[in-house]
Amino acid sequence: SSSFTFLVQMLYGIALLLSNETLAKLIHFVLGLGVLFTLLAIGKRYASITVGLIAGVIFFSVPMVIMNWTVCGVEIGSAWYTLLAVYSFLLYLQQNIEQDIQRSPNKGLIMAAVFTGFACATKYPAFFTVVAGIGLIIYEAFTKRKQNKQIFVITLKQAIIFGVISGFVLSPWLLKNFIFFGNP
Repeated sequence: SSSFTFLVQMLYGIALLLSNETLAKLIHFVLGLGVLFTLLAIGKRYASITVGLIAGVIFFSVPMVIMNWTVCGVEIGSAWYTLLAVYSFLLYLQQNIEQDIQRSPNKGLIMAAVFTGFACATKYPAFFTVVAGIGLIIYEAFTKRKQNKQIFVITLKQAIIFGVISGFVLSPWLLKNFIFFGNP
């Protein structure tokens, strides 16, 4: 068996080292605000600020979300990192569509990989974000394969880069689990 990943808990640990549980709760509150502002940004970019606000209201109207937001759990942090990964991935796809395809990974792909790594370092179920990201990149490769074989190869390289960067960001927690528990 292995231990949990501890990215958000480390933030709380730093807060407890510097002050008390009030600072840890404030950090958790700010993570929730991060979710809200990210939903607003996504709504503004792809529809309207009203759509982003409605998404925020829907998300925070779930009783379990509100209950979790009042304690120092990891779910709000995991939701924020996953949402940032999705937003970055959407920016990557939009840039690839607008410029046909990039020969090198664009900032959106790199940011999506980093945030995916953070999400995985917060909670293990976020590994599905890695699978979904690589799956979407490969899907994009197959849809563009008919146009140009070179685009197919470039896109597959980007899928590998996405996975490697995500894994690199997650690796300190996997290494910790390997050292202390014998497996990731």
